[in-house]
Amino acid sequence: MVIGTTGQSCAASEHGRWLPGLLSQAGHQVTVYSLGDDASQAPAAPGLPASEVVTITGAASELAAKLDTAWERDRPDVVQAHSWPIGLFAQLAADRHGLPTVQSFHGTAPLGPRVGMAKPAQTRLAALVARTATWVTTGSSQELETVARLRRSRRRTSVIAGGIDVTMFEQSLPPEARTHGPGHLIAGLAGSDDLDPGFEAVIRTLPVVPEAHFLGIGRPPQRHRLDAAMQLAHALGVQDRVEMAVLTPAEALARLERADIATCTPALCTDHSTVLQAMAAGIPLIAHDTGALADTVIDDVTGLLIAPGRPRELAAAIKTLLAQPFARMSMGAAGRARARSRYSWPRVAQEYEWVYENAMSSRAGAVGGTG
Repeated sequence: MVIGTTGQSCAASEHGRWLPGLLSQAGHQVTVYSLGDDASQAPAAPGLPASEVVTITGAASELAAKLDTAWERDRPDVVQAHSWPIGLFAQLAADRHGLPTVQSFHGTAPLGPRVGMAKPAQTRLAALVARTATWVTTGSSQELETVARLRRSRRRTSVIAGGIDVTMFEQSLPPEARTHGPGHLIAGLAGSDDLDPGFEAVIRTLPVVPEAHFLGIGRPPQRHRLDAAMQLAHALGVQDRVEMAVLTPAEALARLERADIATCTPALCTDHSTVLQAMAAGIPLIAHDTGALADTVIDDVTGLLIAPGRPRELAAAIKTLLAQPFARMSMGAAGRARARSRYSWPRVAQEYEWVYENAMSSRAGAVGGTG
Protein backbone atom coordinates (compact mmCIF):
# COMPACT_ATOMS: atom_id res chain seq x y z
CA MET A 1 0.00 0.00 0.00
CA VAL A 2 1.53 3.31 -1.03
CA ILE A 3 0.03 6.69 -0.13
CA GLY A 4 0.61 9.56 -2.56
CA THR A 5 -0.35 13.20 -2.78
CA THR A 6 0.30 16.27 -4.88
CA GLY A 7 2.67 18.99 -3.78
CA GLN A 8 5.36 16.48 -2.86
CA SER A 9 9.07 17.10 -3.04
CA CYS A 10 10.97 15.99 -6.11
CA ALA A 11 12.28 12.98 -4.17
CA ALA A 12 8.81 11.91 -3.04
CA SER A 13 7.41 12.30 -6.55
CA GLU A 14 10.10 10.03 -7.97
CA HIS A 15 9.32 7.43 -5.32
CA GLY A 16 5.70 7.64 -6.43
CA ARG A 17 6.68 7.03 -10.06
CA TRP A 18 8.92 4.04 -9.43
CA LEU A 19 7.94 2.13 -6.29
CA PRO A 20 4.35 1.10 -7.13
CA GLY A 21 5.36 -0.41 -10.48
CA LEU A 22 8.46 -2.15 -9.15
CA LEU A 23 6.55 -3.58 -6.19
CA SER A 24 3.76 -4.77 -8.50
CA GLN A 25 6.37 -6.33 -10.76
CA ALA A 26 7.73 -8.20 -7.73
CA GLY A 27 4.31 -9.75 -7.11
CA HIS A 28 2.78 -7.37 -4.58
CA GLN A 29 -0.72 -5.94 -4.90
CA VAL A 30 -0.26 -2.16 -4.71
CA THR A 31 -2.94 0.49 -4.37
CA VAL A 32 -1.96 4.14 -4.58
CA TYR A 33 -4.17 6.51 -2.60
CA SER A 34 -3.91 10.08 -3.83
CA LEU A 35 -5.37 12.44 -1.25
CA GLY A 36 -6.72 15.97 -1.41
CA ASP A 37 -8.86 18.11 -3.71
CA ASP A 38 -5.89 18.70 -6.03
CA ALA A 39 -4.78 15.08 -5.88
CA SER A 40 -3.10 13.48 -8.85
CA GLN A 41 -0.65 10.65 -9.36
CA ALA A 42 2.55 10.85 -11.35
CA PRO A 43 2.63 8.41 -14.28
CA ALA A 44 4.47 5.16 -13.72
CA ALA A 45 8.08 5.00 -14.83
CA PRO A 46 8.60 3.62 -18.36
CA GLY A 47 8.32 -0.14 -18.69
CA LEU A 48 6.59 -0.68 -15.35
CA PRO A 49 3.00 -1.83 -14.79
CA ALA A 50 0.47 0.77 -13.70
CA SER A 51 -0.97 0.40 -10.21
CA GLU A 52 -4.54 0.90 -9.06
CA VAL A 53 -5.05 4.55 -8.09
CA VAL A 54 -7.78 5.61 -5.68
CA THR A 55 -8.39 9.35 -5.39
CA ILE A 56 -9.89 10.60 -2.13
CA THR A 57 -10.95 14.24 -2.00
CA GLY A 58 -12.54 16.46 0.61
CA ALA A 59 -11.60 18.57 3.59
CA ALA A 60 -8.52 17.58 5.56
CA SER A 61 -10.71 16.67 8.53
CA GLU A 62 -12.50 14.06 6.40
CA LEU A 63 -9.53 12.29 4.82
CA ALA A 64 -8.72 9.91 7.69
CA ALA A 65 -12.36 8.82 7.93
CA LYS A 66 -12.52 8.21 4.19
CA LEU A 67 -9.36 6.10 4.33
CA ASP A 68 -10.89 4.19 7.23
CA THR A 69 -13.96 3.44 5.12
CA ALA A 70 -11.86 2.42 2.11
CA TRP A 71 -9.81 0.00 4.21
CA GLU A 72 -12.91 -1.61 5.66
CA ARG A 73 -13.68 -2.74 2.10
CA ASP A 74 -10.11 -3.48 1.05
CA ARG A 75 -7.82 -4.07 4.02
CA PRO A 76 -4.10 -3.67 3.21
CA ASP A 77 -1.21 -5.48 4.89
CA VAL A 78 0.93 -2.38 5.32
CA VAL A 79 0.48 1.36 4.74
CA GLN A 80 3.21 3.69 3.54
CA ALA A 81 3.08 7.49 3.47
CA HIS A 82 5.51 9.61 1.47
CA SER A 83 4.80 12.93 3.20
CA TRP A 84 4.18 13.77 6.83
CA PRO A 85 0.74 15.44 6.36
CA ILE A 86 -0.53 12.35 4.56
CA GLY A 87 1.16 10.22 7.19
CA LEU A 88 -0.97 11.89 9.83
CA PHE A 89 -4.21 10.89 8.08
CA ALA A 90 -2.87 7.45 7.22
CA GLN A 91 -1.86 6.66 10.79
CA LEU A 92 -5.23 7.72 12.19
CA ALA A 93 -6.99 5.36 9.78
CA ALA A 94 -4.42 2.57 10.13
CA ASP A 95 -4.71 2.56 13.93
CA ARG A 96 -8.44 1.83 13.61
CA HIS A 97 -7.59 -1.35 11.73
CA GLY A 98 -4.41 -2.33 13.57
CA LEU A 99 -2.30 -1.83 10.43
CA PRO A 100 1.47 -1.27 10.41
CA THR A 101 2.56 2.07 8.96
CA VAL A 102 5.78 3.05 7.23
CA GLN A 103 6.42 6.78 7.27
CA SER A 104 8.93 8.00 4.70
CA PHE A 105 10.54 11.39 5.17
CA HIS A 106 12.31 12.72 2.09
CA GLY A 107 14.07 15.67 3.67
CA THR A 108 11.13 18.06 3.53
CA ALA A 109 9.53 17.59 6.96
CA PRO A 110 9.90 20.53 9.37
CA LEU A 111 12.33 18.62 11.58
CA GLY A 112 15.97 19.14 12.49
CA PRO A 113 17.54 21.91 10.38
CA ARG A 114 14.15 22.69 8.82
CA VAL A 115 12.37 23.45 12.10
CA GLY A 116 12.64 27.20 11.58
CA MET A 117 11.07 26.96 8.11
CA ALA A 118 7.59 25.97 9.33
CA LYS A 119 4.93 26.98 11.82
CA PRO A 120 5.31 25.49 15.32
CA ALA A 121 2.07 23.51 14.91
CA GLN A 122 3.42 21.86 11.74
CA THR A 123 6.63 20.94 13.54
CA ARG A 124 4.69 19.35 16.40
CA LEU A 125 2.52 17.32 14.02
CA ALA A 126 5.50 16.14 11.96
CA ALA A 127 7.24 15.06 15.15
CA LEU A 128 4.10 13.18 16.23
CA VAL A 129 4.03 11.32 12.91
CA ALA A 130 7.70 10.40 13.31
CA ARG A 131 7.16 9.07 16.83
CA THR A 132 4.04 7.01 16.20
CA ALA A 133 4.75 5.25 12.88
CA THR A 134 5.58 1.57 13.07
CA TRP A 135 8.68 2.16 10.96
CA VAL A 136 10.32 5.35 9.66
CA THR A 137 12.58 5.75 6.64
CA THR A 138 14.62 8.87 5.98
CA GLY A 139 16.54 10.20 3.03
CA SER A 140 19.83 10.72 4.87
CA SER A 141 21.74 9.78 8.01
CA GLN A 142 21.45 13.38 9.20
CA GLU A 143 17.66 13.18 8.99
CA LEU A 144 17.72 9.79 10.72
CA GLU A 145 19.51 11.35 13.71
CA THR A 146 16.63 13.80 14.11
CA VAL A 147 14.02 11.05 13.85
CA ALA A 148 15.92 8.82 16.30
CA ARG A 149 15.91 11.61 18.89
CA LEU A 150 12.16 12.07 18.46
CA ARG A 151 11.53 8.32 18.76
CA ARG A 152 14.18 8.03 21.51
CA SER A 153 15.52 5.02 19.66
CA ARG A 154 17.04 3.92 16.36
CA ARG A 155 14.88 0.82 16.38
CA ARG A 156 12.57 0.45 13.40
CA THR A 157 14.27 3.23 11.43
CA SER A 158 16.17 3.01 8.14
CA VAL A 159 17.92 5.30 5.68
CA ILE A 160 16.54 4.69 2.18
CA ALA A 161 17.58 7.38 -0.24
CA GLY A 162 16.01 7.99 -3.62
CA GLY A 163 17.19 6.13 -6.69
CA ILE A 164 18.12 6.82 -10.28
CA ASP A 165 17.08 5.52 -13.68
CA VAL A 166 20.38 3.96 -14.71
CA THR A 167 19.16 3.34 -18.27
CA MET A 168 19.40 7.09 -18.92
CA PHE A 169 23.18 6.84 -18.70
CA GLU A 170 23.94 3.84 -20.88
CA GLN A 171 25.44 6.09 -23.57
CA SER A 172 27.23 8.62 -21.34
CA LEU A 173 30.15 10.43 -22.92
CA PRO A 174 33.62 9.08 -22.11
CA PRO A 175 35.95 11.59 -20.40
CA GLU A 176 38.01 12.14 -23.56
CA ALA A 177 34.90 13.26 -25.46
CA ARG A 178 34.16 16.14 -23.09
CA THR A 179 35.24 18.96 -25.36
CA HIS A 180 33.64 22.29 -24.61
CA GLY A 181 36.13 24.93 -25.68
CA PRO A 182 39.01 26.47 -23.73
CA GLY A 183 39.28 26.01 -20.00
CA HIS A 184 37.43 23.67 -17.69
CA LEU A 185 33.69 23.43 -17.16
CA ILE A 186 32.23 23.17 -13.66
CA ALA A 187 28.57 22.14 -13.49
CA GLY A 188 26.83 23.41 -10.36
CA LEU A 189 23.96 21.22 -9.13
CA ALA A 190 20.99 22.20 -6.99
CA GLY A 191 20.38 20.06 -3.93
CA SER A 192 16.71 20.76 -3.14
CA ASP A 193 13.85 22.55 -4.86
CA ASP A 194 13.08 24.98 -2.06
CA LEU A 195 16.57 25.71 -0.72
CA ASP A 196 19.43 27.92 -1.85
CA PRO A 197 21.47 25.84 -4.34
CA GLY A 198 24.71 27.30 -2.99
CA PHE A 199 26.06 28.43 -6.36
CA GLU A 200 27.53 31.57 -4.82
CA ALA A 201 30.06 29.45 -2.91
CA VAL A 202 31.58 28.23 -6.19
CA ILE A 203 31.33 31.61 -7.92
CA ARG A 204 33.45 33.12 -5.13
CA THR A 205 36.26 30.72 -6.04
CA LEU A 206 36.41 31.71 -9.71
CA PRO A 207 38.80 34.68 -9.25
CA VAL A 208 41.46 32.19 -8.08
CA VAL A 209 40.51 29.55 -10.67
CA PRO A 210 40.89 31.63 -13.85
CA GLU A 211 40.72 28.68 -16.25
CA ALA A 212 37.26 27.58 -15.09
CA HIS A 213 33.76 28.29 -16.42
CA PHE A 214 30.74 27.70 -14.18
CA LEU A 215 27.29 26.52 -15.25
CA GLY A 216 24.70 26.65 -12.48
CA ILE A 217 21.82 24.26 -13.24
CA GLY A 218 18.88 25.32 -11.10
CA ARG A 219 15.26 24.31 -10.67
CA PRO A 220 12.20 26.44 -11.45
CA PRO A 221 11.51 27.48 -7.81
CA GLN A 222 15.08 28.80 -7.55
CA ARG A 223 15.05 31.41 -10.33
CA HIS A 224 15.39 34.32 -7.92
CA ARG A 225 18.39 32.63 -6.32
CA LEU A 226 20.00 32.19 -9.73
CA ASP A 227 19.55 35.91 -10.36
CA ALA A 228 21.27 36.67 -7.05
CA ALA A 229 24.16 34.37 -7.96
CA MET A 230 24.56 36.12 -11.31
CA GLN A 231 24.66 39.49 -9.55
CA LEU A 232 27.53 38.18 -7.44
CA ALA A 233 29.36 37.09 -10.59
CA HIS A 234 29.06 40.64 -11.94
CA ALA A 235 30.31 42.07 -8.66
CA LEU A 236 33.38 39.80 -8.79
CA GLY A 237 34.02 40.51 -12.47
CA VAL A 238 33.65 36.87 -13.52
CA GLN A 239 30.28 37.17 -15.28
CA ASP A 240 31.82 36.16 -18.62
CA ARG A 241 32.64 32.75 -17.13
CA VAL A 242 29.30 32.15 -15.42
CA GLU A 243 26.00 30.90 -16.81
CA MET A 244 22.79 30.24 -14.91
CA ALA A 245 20.12 28.01 -16.43
CA VAL A 246 16.89 26.19 -15.58
CA LEU A 247 16.88 23.17 -17.88
CA THR A 248 14.72 20.17 -18.66
CA PRO A 249 16.15 16.84 -17.43
CA ALA A 250 17.33 15.97 -20.96
CA GLU A 251 18.95 19.37 -21.45
CA ALA A 252 20.60 19.19 -18.04
CA LEU A 253 22.04 15.76 -18.79
CA ALA A 254 23.43 16.90 -22.14
CA ARG A 255 25.19 19.86 -20.50
CA LEU A 256 26.28 17.87 -17.45
CA GLU A 257 28.02 15.23 -19.54
CA ARG A 258 30.35 17.91 -20.93
CA ALA A 259 31.55 19.00 -17.48
CA ASP A 260 34.97 18.23 -16.04
CA ILE A 261 33.65 18.26 -12.49
CA ALA A 262 30.30 18.86 -10.79
CA THR A 263 29.72 20.74 -7.57
CA CYS A 264 26.85 20.65 -5.09
CA THR A 265 27.44 23.21 -2.37
CA PRO A 266 24.25 24.16 -0.49
CA ALA A 267 24.29 24.77 3.24
CA LEU A 268 21.65 22.04 3.58
CA CYS A 269 20.90 19.27 1.07
CA THR A 270 17.88 16.99 1.33
CA ASP A 271 17.72 15.70 -2.26
CA HIS A 272 20.68 13.98 -3.89
CA SER A 273 19.03 13.20 -7.24
CA THR A 274 21.13 15.64 -9.29
CA VAL A 275 24.30 14.36 -7.65
CA LEU A 276 23.33 10.80 -8.57
CA GLN A 277 22.90 11.91 -12.17
CA ALA A 278 26.40 13.35 -12.22
CA MET A 279 27.82 10.19 -10.68
CA ALA A 280 25.98 7.96 -13.15
CA ALA A 281 27.38 10.08 -15.98
CA GLY A 282 30.91 9.54 -14.66
CA ILE A 283 31.46 13.11 -13.43
CA PRO A 284 33.55 13.53 -10.25
CA LEU A 285 31.90 15.54 -7.46
CA ILE A 286 32.95 18.26 -5.08
CA ALA A 287 30.19 18.59 -2.51
CA HIS A 288 29.44 20.05 0.87
CA ASP A 289 29.61 17.51 3.66
CA THR A 290 25.98 17.86 4.70
CA GLY A 291 22.68 16.00 4.57
CA ALA A 292 22.18 13.53 1.75
CA LEU A 293 25.50 14.53 0.16
CA ALA A 294 27.47 13.13 3.09
CA ASP A 295 25.91 9.71 2.47
CA THR A 296 26.14 9.73 -1.31
CA VAL A 297 29.62 11.06 -2.06
CA ILE A 298 32.51 8.99 -0.72
CA ASP A 299 35.36 11.37 0.06
CA ASP A 300 38.50 10.76 -2.01
CA VAL A 301 36.74 7.94 -3.88
CA THR A 302 33.82 9.34 -5.88
CA GLY A 303 34.70 12.96 -5.19
CA LEU A 304 35.68 15.38 -2.45
CA LEU A 305 33.63 16.47 0.57
CA ILE A 306 34.17 19.96 1.98
CA ALA A 307 32.58 21.36 5.12
CA PRO A 308 30.16 24.22 4.37
CA GLY A 309 31.54 27.69 5.00
CA ARG A 310 35.15 26.83 4.06
CA PRO A 311 35.75 28.92 0.90
CA ARG A 312 39.52 28.40 0.84
CA GLU A 313 39.17 24.63 1.12
CA LEU A 314 36.52 24.64 -1.60
CA ALA A 315 38.75 26.67 -3.94
CA ALA A 316 41.71 24.39 -3.22
CA ALA A 317 39.63 21.29 -3.93
CA ILE A 318 38.42 22.70 -7.25
CA LYS A 319 41.92 23.71 -8.34
CA THR A 320 43.38 20.35 -7.29
CA LEU A 321 40.80 18.25 -9.09
CA LEU A 322 40.88 20.33 -12.27
CA ALA A 323 44.66 19.91 -12.37
CA GLN A 324 44.50 16.11 -12.07
CA PRO A 325 42.80 14.44 -15.05
CA PHE A 326 43.63 10.93 -13.83
CA ALA A 327 42.01 11.62 -10.44
CA ARG A 328 38.94 12.98 -12.20
CA MET A 329 38.72 9.90 -14.38
CA SER A 330 39.10 7.44 -11.49
CA MET A 331 36.62 9.28 -9.27
CA GLY A 332 34.16 9.50 -12.14
CA ALA A 333 34.41 5.75 -12.75
CA ALA A 334 33.95 5.00 -9.05
CA GLY A 335 30.95 7.31 -8.86
CA ARG A 336 29.37 5.71 -11.90
CA ALA A 337 29.75 2.24 -10.40
CA ARG A 338 28.32 3.38 -7.05
CA ALA A 339 25.31 5.11 -8.61
CA ARG A 340 24.44 2.09 -10.74
CA SER A 341 24.85 -0.55 -8.02
CA ARG A 342 23.75 1.25 -4.86
CA TYR A 343 21.07 3.63 -6.12
CA SER A 344 19.18 1.87 -8.91
CA TRP A 345 15.42 1.98 -8.36
CA PRO A 346 15.12 -1.85 -8.25
CA ARG A 347 17.63 -1.82 -5.37
CA VAL A 348 15.60 0.88 -3.59
CA ALA A 349 12.40 -1.16 -4.03
CA GLN A 350 14.09 -4.21 -2.49
CA GLU A 351 15.06 -2.15 0.54
CA TYR A 352 11.45 -1.06 0.98
CA GLU A 353 10.27 -4.67 0.71
CA TRP A 354 12.56 -5.51 3.63
CA VAL A 355 11.09 -2.60 5.62
CA TYR A 356 7.50 -3.67 4.88
CA GLU A 357 8.18 -7.22 6.05
CA ASN A 358 9.81 -6.03 9.27
CA ALA A 359 7.11 -3.44 9.94
CA MET A 360 4.46 -6.15 9.65
CA SER A 361 6.45 -8.43 11.96
CA SER A 362 6.92 -5.61 14.48
CA ARG A 363 3.23 -4.80 14.50
CA ALA A 364 2.26 -8.45 14.85
CA GLY A 365 4.69 -8.83 17.73
CA ALA A 366 3.32 -5.76 19.49
CA VAL A 367 -0.26 -7.00 19.12
CA GLY A 368 0.68 -10.47 20.30
CA GLY A 369 2.53 -9.03 23.28
CA THR A 370 -0.54 -7.16 24.47
CA GLY A 371 -2.58 -10.30 24.54
